[in-house]
Amino acid sequence: MFSRRSFNLGVGNWDRLLDVVASGGQAAVGLGVTKASALQVPAAWASVDLISKAGAIMPGHVYRRLSGEGPKKRERADRHYLYTLVHDKANPDLLASLWRRLALVHLNTWGNHYSWIEWTVANRAKAIWPLPPSRVRAERESSTSPIRYFVQDKAGKWNEFPSADILHIRGLGDETVGYSPVEMHRKAFGLAEANQNSAAMLHQSGMTSRLVIKLPGGATEEQQKEARESFEALYANQNKFKAIVLQNGMEAMPISIKPSDAQFLEQGKYSDAKIYQIYGVPPHMIGDTEKSTSWGTGIEQQTIGFVTFTMLPWMDLIEESLAAKLLPDDRSHFIEYDFKVLMRGDSAARSKWYRDRIEEGSYCPNDVLTHENEDPYPGGEVFRRPINTAFVDRDGKPVMLALPPAQNAKETPNEEIAAI
Repeated sequence: MFSRRSFNLGVGNWDRLLDVVASGGQAAVGLGVTKASALQVPAAWASVDLISKAGAIMPGHVYRRLSGEGPKKRERADRHYLYTLVHDKANPDLLASLWRRLALVHLNTWGNHYSWIEWTVANRAKAIWPLPPSRVRAERESSTSPIRYFVQDKAGKWNEFPSADILHIRGLGDETVGYSPVEMHRKAFGLAEANQNSAAMLHQSGMTSRLVIKLPGGATEEQQKEARESFEALYANQNKFKAIVLQNGMEAMPISIKPSDAQFLEQGKYSDAKIYQIYGVPPHMIGDTEKSTSWGTGIEQQTIGFVTFTMLPWMDLIEESLAAKLLPDDRSHFIEYDFKVLMRGDSAARSKWYRDRIEEGSYCPNDVLTHENEDPYPGGEVFRRPINTAFVDRDGKPVMLALPPAQNAKETPNEEIAAI
């Protein structure tokens, strides 16, 4: 069931990303809305695409908690057995970045993400294989009983799997599963789909500019039918923009339907705004800048809000879910994603961050070069210490800094110490 071939067909192909089998219910506007059809709405696609790409570029790391009195409370555990799985590849066929993107797509369409955990004989996680949410069922007999997971194979049979073998990341929902944003807001997505389909049908049928043929008085029903069929055969579809030749006193009277009258533009803007609200995405980040009067502080604060209130909760949820399943009894290690990469495209913000770290003495020049993937230089390990500020402990009492070993009290004359 979990052979490599089956997973290549099921989740390795990005075309399958939209092939989510759902029994989409009936929206109020008369359209069956599914997870796949919802992503055909440009605002929904752009929102899910932005969130999933932002999560994909954040590298995952495994850290070790340090005990002791020193200032360093953690260190990167690059040699930990989970590091490759979190940072490089989720499984032999799927990069860790693509796994994060797929998980966020599932969470923002289905409300849940499921992955099968492959264990070694030493009971260590070896790989995680994503499962299509349409083929997973999570159940529990009561609110206090454990969750039971059933996975459907290609033959249609539902097989139960131990809870420890299924990584389940769920968004906003109840105690068992997360709620699908598409199902919970079916009317909003259905309205957007209906607006798109109506506009497309209107233009396809040539109804944006219609003609009424006025026949002379006394025309029989047979003459009216013949005139209608003759006109439609000659001037419909591809011939509708050609010159019209009328005979026997017939007149052509145009009737136009303006987009403003049909309210397609206004309805489209309303639907897009609702979808932005559902996903917590600032419109300017997906190209909707109509109401953005400038690219100043307001836009910057919206971007910061997206990182703080949209991406941070999602990534924190993934971190905790991974740790709970992959490190159930290990409290000395944890998983964390690096948000600093979101500043990579903003050279001004990145420069200010490094400058502040150097000026406060928490970074040295070589630390900056390392973060920027550049080679450090000899002598770049020097930390800046402001001379016009005092060093104090946690109680606010001044702290006397120790002199370098070559200038201790035994080797340095008293007058030099006094000068220092």
